[in-house]
Amino acid sequence: MDLAIDAPAPAAPDCAADGTWLACIECDETFAPFEAVRYTCDECDGLLEVRYDDPPTFDEFGAGAPSDGPER
Repeated sequence: MDLAIDAPAPAAPDCAADGTWLACIECDETFAPFEAVRYTCDECDGLLEVRYDDPPTFDEFGAGAPSDGPER
């Protein structure tokens, strides 16, 4: 898998009914995100990451003004 920022988004597997899924960073096995609470792959024990069919942009996260942070 190409991890470059401008790389095309991976195709969603069948388990990604809502465009979100979990994928193992070691073997690329995929899992539905809300079937069970899991942090590691059932196949190889690798860590899972969340993947999106249409990844959100930084602007969509709605970062507030700098004054919204903790007071210093």
